[in-house]
Amino acid sequence: MATRIVTFLGLGSGRFPERYEPVRYRGEKGIHGPTALHDVPTIAEAEGPVTLVVLGTVEVEQTWFASDLYLTLLRRDLGPCPMPLVRLVVIPKGASTEERWEIFEQLVALVDPDRPVVPGEVRPTGIVVDITHGFRSQPFFAAAAIAFAQSERRRRWTEAKSPAVPVRIAYAAYEPSGGPGPDRGQNATRSDAPAEQVVVPIWDLTQFLDVLRWNTALDGLLRHGRADDLAGLLEGAEKEARPRAASAEDHKEIGKQIGPLSRFRKAASAFAEGLVTVRVPALITELAGRLTETARDARDILGQRAKPVVPMLDHMVETVQQLVAPSVVSPEGLRASVHLARLYARLQRYSELSALIRETYVSGFTLLRADDPVPQPGEGSDFNARRKADDRALGGLGKALQSGYPGHFNAFTGLRNDVQHGGFRSQGGKPDVIRKRLDAAVDQLESHLQEVGLFGPTPGVFASCSNHPSTGWTPEQHSAALALGHGAVVDVPFPAIPPDAAAEDVARLAQRAAGEILSLPCRGAFVAGEHSATFAIVHRLQAAGIPCYVATTGREASEAMQADGTVLKTSAFRFVAWRPYPGGAQ
Repeated sequence: MATRIVTFLGLGSGRFPERYEPVRYRGEKGIHGPTALHDVPTIAEAEGPVTLVVLGTVEVEQTWFASDLYLTLLRRDLGPCPMPLVRLVVIPKGASTEERWEIFEQLVALVDPDRPVVPGEVRPTGIVVDITHGFRSQPFFAAAAIAFAQSERRRRWTEAKSPAVPVRIAYAAYEPSGGPGPDRGQNATRSDAPAEQVVVPIWDLTQFLDVLRWNTALDGLLRHGRADDLAGLLEGAEKEARPRAASAEDHKEIGKQIGPLSRFRKAASAFAEGLVTVRVPALITELAGRLTETARDARDILGQRAKPVVPMLDHMVETVQQLVAPSVVSPEGLRASVHLARLYARLQRYSELSALIRETYVSGFTLLRADDPVPQPGEGSDFNARRKADDRALGGLGKALQSGYPGHFNAFTGLRNDVQHGGFRSQGGKPDVIRKRLDAAVDQLESHLQEVGLFGPTPGVFASCSNHPSTGWTPEQHSAALALGHGAVVDVPFPAIPPDAAAEDVARLAQRAAGEILSLPCRGAFVAGEHSATFAIVHRLQAAGIPCYVATTGREASEAMQADGTVLKTSAFRFVAWRPYPGGAQ
């Protein structure tokens, strides 16, 4: 283990011999100081040998280093801690564009672990950038340089497989808020209290920079079909959660934190592998569903790390949910295949797209002429034989017919062959023409499947949003739900509403629950739970045109004489009917 600390240094006020007021700093491992140097607690808590890089202007060099003041204070305040390797990097003030680019380039080099900054430095396994004394725009440069350097390093990791090095941003929050007192816990403020009674927290601001990485990673999965960045971030989150969970009294906390992250990481990697290898049956019947399920399970944990990740994750779930179907050769499977084709078109994966479109035509033909049930991949040895027979039959019809479903299939087969042969055909099309034809082919595929009635009506669901899963319903209640005609019952957990929750918190939780229901092909909903949240959920669903219901019950009481002469009264509630909420179109 080795740590590199990159810190900014200012001139100080000059009102103290140390130029900055000595205070105590609260780090992750305790309270350090008093000291005028905010770098002391970071050095004291670092793992292994430390390299300290100090960035300052020429004036900083003359004030702190010409007189040896900085190194003298550092030796004094570190006490028994080993002295780090120290290097001063003189930077310009940033008065011109050239100077600002110079600062940026220096910072990029300093957060690169593969570039030693001091002779004899051990390659760091962790880097901390302290922006406490960053002057004016310098903290902005620091954040931009870290984001750029991490992006550049990810490219090098992919090529050279060199290990990742975490970069943290720290800020010693002197005078953020708080009132007077001998120890203000997580806050400190200037007062007449002596230095040993002022405690300054050190804020870890890394999560705000991490939001950019999470956004890029999730974007990479949906725009480029790659999950390596996302898997790397999830693996890092697992490692960070492990020591915190292991220190808890109940070791089940380990699984609560790490389990959902690990499952989401594996599901994302498997989904991406299925995309690039065009495993259409697996994507539709298994991988897409697993990805959406694990993403929902990891949602709250990731939201605690970086709140803006949640809507990004919800968008991903909404997109991937459209690829889920119980079987690939079915109306639902064909619809999912079209959504998958549109995803391939957005990814500009035209070779995979051409293969998928052709196979979807064959699946549709299989469904048109098949007896029920249709054989599915993995369900029997006759699937491949049936598939080949239908492929040959459809191809033969396509040659005989110049229009209709077979004719469209035959016309597309020529385009697909041109793409699959990689441009080696003598009559190959031009790239821009092929691209336009493939983009249009997705719409044509959907249109042809609709024309022959293969899509059928979109199957709806009846969402049950309560604290009582539908598995506990009586047969009468379940039958009555199906009789409403909204579709199969799907459970959506009612949000947990703390009794002291503010109105805006209830609205946020209710909006999330309603959003999850609206992500389904919901045709009706049973909503029952905490009153204010129930009102908010029903209001939003009704605004979307979804009828909402409450379950009416009858109370049946009984009395039984006990051996000691007491009477035991019991009550049971029996389902009676589904009653629509007022205000919605039923």
